[in-house]
Amino acid sequence: MTAPRVALFLLFVLIVTSVVFAGSEEENRLPHVPIAISSEDDLSMDNGVVSGTGVAGDPYVVSGWEITVQSGIGIRIQDVSIHVLVKDCRIIGSRRHGIGILLRKARNVRVVDCIFTDLQSGVFIYQDAGAHVEGNSCSNCTRGIEGTESNDIRILRNKVDGAVEHGIFLWRCHDAVVANNSVADGRNGVYLDSCHRDRLDSNRIKNMAHGMFLWDCFDCSITKNTIQDCELGLAIVHTSEGNSIFHNAFLDNNRSATCDEVRNSWDGGYPAGGNYWGEPPVVDCCSGEDQDRVGPDGICDTPREIPFGNMDRYPLVHQPVANEEN
Repeated sequence: MTAPRVALFLLFVLIVTSVVFAGSEEENRLPHVPIAISSEDDLSMDNGVVSGTGVAGDPYVVSGWEITVQSGIGIRIQDVSIHVLVKDCRIIGSRRHGIGILLRKARNVRVVDCIFTDLQSGVFIYQDAGAHVEGNSCSNCTRGIEGTESNDIRILRNKVDGAVEHGIFLWRCHDAVVANNSVADGRNGVYLDSCHRDRLDSNRIKNMAHGMFLWDCFDCSITKNTIQDCELGLAIVHTSEGNSIFHNAFLDNNRSATCDEVRNSWDGGYPAGGNYWGEPPVVDCCSGEDQDRVGPDGICDTPREIPFGNMDRYPLVHQPVANEEN
């Protein structure tokens, strides 16, 4: 066999091997009936546990299952204090019925790298302080990830597409971190209702009716998010006060932002600056806290008004860089 033929043969083998291996990863998920865990006695091989002892360094692991639900719950974990990791499971609903994973009063549970499709809710966190949801994919669900009365939760690096109502929805969830998520093609990207001190950082939201919506929320931090191609980029309304909004990028939205309370801050002061609005004209000939010195400083020379009665005093000339370390 000549050298060129050898090279072509090896390339063919490599391609076939890659395809087979990629397919085998998907096939490795085995069908399983819905899983319900409400005590340590429920953490067994028959109930989906594949390894672990339940301590922080060696959690019980529920992994590698494919579960189909009609109107019930794919994996329910509640009233347990031991450490559980749900990883690499796929849960499929029917016509947006059913819940993928329900966490209730199960503080030490992490949901990582799972796939949720065609459900009412991909992940529902209810009265579950400290829950951790990371790296999951939700598609064609009514709500991708939602939390109710759950403090100190972490929602990180998830991807939500096609959410009919909310990509990420939190109600009465305080001190939460919602960071580095991607939400696209739906109604509301990230919706917070009656939340305090939550941190929304470096999320990417595109093609939504409302990119981010805060209702009756206090002392939240909204930084380094990119909101693009939305009917309304960011709304902070209905008694929402004390929120800090800066270093975000608003790109090609029909309306960039609105706020009906004046006790919110739309910039980080000088020289930190405010937000990038992606709208001409951009003039940067001056500098200083009052923009009365000669020379550019990366901040627009004139502030930007935000309906109703708010102002970004220091709009950014250049789009800020999102933070990938949350």
